Amino acid sequence: MWNSTEGLVIINPKTKDIIYDVSKKEIVKCNISKVVDLINDMKNTMSFKGSNEKLNICFSGYDDDPREIYNIPEIREYMKKLVTTKPYLPYFLTKEKNTRVLIMSCICDVEVLRTENGINNLSIRMPKDMSEIIIAGLILSAQQHGLDIPEMRESMRDMPF
Repeated sequence: MWNSTEGLVIINPKTKDIIYDVSKKEIVKCNISKVVDLINDMKNTMSFKGSNEKLNICFSGYDDDPREIYNIPEIREYMKKLVTTKPYLPYFLTKEKNTRVLIMSCICDVEVLRTENGINNLSIRMPKDMSEIIIAGLILSAQQHGLDIPEMRESMRDMPF
């Protein structure tokens, strides 16, 4: 575990999954440097392919906010900057409990279709400019790291692009 005033990293020793808890201070300042460093460290220590679905990002300081994370403007700005800087981020994000879709919805157009038993059913559409950035970043990363592009595409089937 690594801790600082700018976020918290927890590593599950069994699965090697990493949880990065982004502080509200980082979000408000749109400071992505710590999570960018973490992503770079993951690539260097676990390999690009080994980092697939190993990262979970949480946002601290919003527990009392009734809005969903995709409705909080400063989180949306933070995520847009992060994805623009690291367009292959979705490849690293865990799919467990729809975490990747929820985190990536912060850069999407989201409409609540209905709510049943406290669960929102959503329509999520990624803007074309963000979709193009991510797809280009994923293809380039696959080429740089010797990954099979169709295999990578298949692992991204849950993404709204």
